[in-house]
Amino acid sequence: MQLLKELLSDDGVIFVSIDSNEQFRLMAIMEEIFGMNNFISDFVIIRAEGGGLAKQVIKGHDYILVYSKDISKFNPLKRKKDIRGKIIKKEGIEYWLEEDWLRKEFGKYGTCYYEEIEKYKGKEKKIEIDICSLGFQ
Repeated sequence: MQLLKELLSDDGVIFVSIDSNEQFRLMAIMEEIFGMNNFISDFVIIRAEGGGLAKQVIKGHDYILVYSKDISKFNPLKRKKDIRGKIIKKEGIEYWLEEDWLRKEFGKYGTCYYEEIEKYKGKEKKIEIDICSLGFQ
């Protein structure tokens, strides 16, 4: 089992898919290999919806467990928090004002579609969104 850990680079990460029947056993094995502190997340993958002809409950999802070799060296899934707003000062008191930055008109319904971002928000905002979607900061 330790061979699995040795195969990863120091900043490596492993994604393991499993159904709900064996999730807890796999988690115990992964924590034995990588340690509880190196657990990053678990993702749920929906593979079936609704009850269909099931007599009881349909088990319609799988799990993907994510562990790193060394969480202090793992970075790809982390992103800088995007705080949409600004601090304004009024009568000497600071207030946080939320910015409704992706709507066609501030405070009204009508979120921009991707194709409309440049028209409503400018070329710089479109470039910023494109760069963030690629995982760059």
